[in-house]
Parts: sequence; structure tokens; C-alpha cells
Amino acid sequence: MLGKKALNIAIKNLVESRAKEGKKIEKIILAKTLFLKNAHHKLFKSAPSLLRHREKAIKNRFVQKKIDITKDEIANEVSNLAIKHDIAEELERISFHIESLNKLFKLKNAHGKKMDFILQELFREVNTLSVKIEKSDLKDLALTMKLKVEELREQALNLE
Repeated sequence: MLGKKALNIAIKNLVESRAKEGKKIEKIILAKTLFLKNAHHKLFKSAPSLLRHREKAIKNRFVQKKIDITKDEIANEVSNLAIKHDIAEELERISFHIESLNKLFKLKNAHGKKMDFILQELFREVNTLSVKIEKSDLKDLALTMKLKVEELREQALNLE
């Protein structure tokens, strides 16, 4: 009888402890996800300025090297770089993955493996994004996003 009572108390304590841990993990996940969402929004709004930044950098390189180049040649060079460094697709996919995470969190029985898969895909997109961005403040933001995704992946392991 005493052993059964002790076992019930231990089980009750374990369930309460796991619930508290789950709430802490949920807070951490929501905070990091909010950061990703806000960072994505900032990058989305800044995307047009990246093209202007590249154009200015190209012009400055030509001026520094004293290369005489026409506006058409600059426009062609900028166009080529714009295609190579376009981040619209990555931003769209990042948005989709963040939305997928939020939907997963709303489920009462969120699965760590599914979350890890989404975070793996999110990491790939953020990594590609960080490579394409040349403007230092936005590159730092993208690199911080990578760090947050890695931290989220660690939390997903706690859910499995």
C-alpha cells in the first residue's frame, strides 16, 4: 500500500515536472520563432535596398579602378547580379516554414521529429539567404537567424 502511494506521488511529480518543462520549452520556442518572423519581415522590407546597395558598390568599383563604362553596361552588370543574388524565393520559403512551425505549435501533440524536419528546411533557406546578402547589417541579421534556427533544433530534440 505504501509503495503504491509513493509510486503515485512519483508519477504525479513526474507529470507536473514534464508539464513545467514543456511550458519553458514552449516559451523559448515562441520567442525564437517571433525573432525569426520579425527578422524575416525586416529582410523582406529591405530587399529593394539590397539592389541599390549592389549597384552603388559596382559603380564605386569601376570608379576606383578608373574604368570607363556606360550606363547600359552598369545596368547589365547590376541585372546579372540581381538575378544571382535575388532573395525573394528564400524569403517566401522562410515565411512558409515559419508558418508551418506556428501551425505545428498549435497542435496539442506537436512532434519533435516533424519540427526538426521543418527547422532543417528553414536552416537551408536561411543559410542560402545569408550567402546572397552582401549588406553587412542584413547579413548579420541573417546569420543571427541561422543561430536561432540551430537553437530551435536543439529544443526540438527535447520534444522527441
